Amino acid sequence: MHENVLRGATLLTDQSITNFGFANATDGRTATQAGYAPSSQEIRVDLGSGKAVDTLCIARHTLFSQTCTIDIDGSNDNSTYFNVADLTPTSDDVIYHTFTQATYRYYKIVISSIDANVYFSDFALGTRVDLERDQKHGFIKPEFADGDKVIANITRGQNLAGLNLQEGLKRCRFDLFYYTASFFTTNWANIVADMKLYPVYISWDTNDTEQAFYCWPTSRIAEPRYSKNINGYYDARLDMTGITQ
Repeated sequence: MHENVLRGATLLTDQSITNFGFANATDGRTATQAGYAPSSQEIRVDLGSGKAVDTLCIARHTLFSQTCTIDIDGSNDNSTYFNVADLTPTSDDVIYHTFTQATYRYYKIVISSIDANVYFSDFALGTRVDLERDQKHGFIKPEFADGDKVIANITRGQNLAGLNLQEGLKRCRFDLFYYTASFFTTNWANIVADMKLYPVYISWDTNDTEQAFYCWPTSRIAEPRYSKNINGYYDARLDMTGITQ
């Protein structure tokens, strides 16, 4: 998912902790966070016109530690709201939650059952793009390249007792093989334009376990090239850096 309909929306209601407003969660950064105190908290936004959504994503967060629930509702008059999606975070990993597509002008986000203050970074609501083909080949998982650096060792006498690590970002490579020209003239153009402004979410299944990656281009965004020996198809590589939790 690369779009976020919450960016640029008018914030109608926000019960956030002082200096931790919801606007901090729509700037595409993990360094700024929105925060909410115990009790049920509500956020309402006006998108200005009806916009479709089918995916909810949240980057760095503490929602799981408080066993809270997140309810997304939609309305076209800011009076009568209909349920769009419900979510109970099951870990502190990046959240990627899909649901049946809905289209509304107003959206209400309710965070309930909070035992202590909760915080989260990028909060994205929008539609997703499914990749055309199976990406098992040419795929490097983020956990295989976590970017950690050893900055010192800890010794006791002549024995190594441990290491001091500087935690780094993870990297992940997606090779898109044999994609149609239509993908690059529609979805690809939009994804590249958005990646120049904000990070994106990439989700995939591994042994029936869904994983999500909040990431941005490591360096240059590759241009598509003709697929070898196959007319009318193209290849491209996404070399990404980001976080999984």
